[in-house]
Amino acid sequence: MKSFYSKISVLFLLFAFCICLLPDCSAIGVSAAEKTVKPGKPKITLTASSDGTGIKVAIGKTDNADGYRIYIKPANSEKFKWIKTLKAKDGRARSYTIKNLDPAAYEVRVRAYRNADGKKKCGDYSEEKSISLAVRDTITLGKWIPKDYFGKDCTKSAVPLEWIVVDRSEDGKQALVVSKYILCNRRYNNKDEDVTWENCSLRKWLNQDFFNEVFTKDEQAKIRLTLVKSEDNQIELTIGGNDTEDRIFLLSGSEAEKYFNDGNWHAFKGAFMGYYDPDGEDEEEFFDGDDEWLRMPGRYPADMEEYWELDPEDRDEEFDEDWMNGYAAIYYDGQYIDYEGNAVALESGVRPAFWIDLK
Repeated sequence: MKSFYSKISVLFLLFAFCICLLPDCSAIGVSAAEKTVKPGKPKITLTASSDGTGIKVAIGKTDNADGYRIYIKPANSEKFKWIKTLKAKDGRARSYTIKNLDPAAYEVRVRAYRNADGKKKCGDYSEEKSISLAVRDTITLGKWIPKDYFGKDCTKSAVPLEWIVVDRSEDGKQALVVSKYILCNRRYNNKDEDVTWENCSLRKWLNQDFFNEVFTKDEQAKIRLTLVKSEDNQIELTIGGNDTEDRIFLLSGSEAEKYFNDGNWHAFKGAFMGYYDPDGEDEEEFFDGDDEWLRMPGRYPADMEEYWELDPEDRDEEFDEDWMNGYAAIYYDGQYIDYEGNAVALESGVRPAFWIDLK
């Protein structure tokens, strides 16, 4: 019996010795645990291109990811199709535009992967996101020298402008069009003062300098003089001022919601025309949208110092139509309307609109 226990003890000692000889994974460049860690679950948002033929997939920063795989399917289909693999060092945020899609409803999902032992270890799929594409008619009218974000000319000569048709008259003889791109950055008003659409400097510039520079005499004759309703801001309870008659104008908040709120707030988002790349290269870098002016007033007065000196309980009561329009509403990054708005003397994107005779 002693001999039996002695043998067992020797075998145990040999086993323990062998364990001690195994390599320490933590001493190697990448630990075994690090190689096998599961990547996080991505968060994604979808926006459509201005012409309605592409879907931009924005992927947020994801833990333990080396890249992402993007999948898409028509809403009426059961099977997702892999469409693109993107590298993402340290799980950084990435974006990709799926192009040349037919008008339809689509669903998109993404999963992160991590490189381990020459293979891709995938994590869980993101939540499936839905989006609908509807191609809008466009017309070409006028010429403009593209401006970049900082207002610099991007070409030596003017290029044709494209306009998206968003509405038509009942008889079909007139159409409401909006610029496909943000044409420039400008102030809503040159002075930091309380102002409505009727008296702002942007309205004057659009109907004089812009109108005469962009359109020929024949083209100008097709652009209708329109009664523009200066709506009150029903969200922030600010006064819109007097109605105007304009050939060129900006959309109001209710018009932006009517023509572009399809549940995803995607269709109105436009690139700066100065960043337009006809070859489609670097689209992720240059096709991001920006804030765009709407014509309705925002919430805050120009004299913010006086406003903040008021007791918080009295601020809303102290608003009146003489001093509450120092801000103007904006369409924020093509995602939602900021009814509080931006200070009128700051710059935001300009996308003109007008009614045109279709003769």
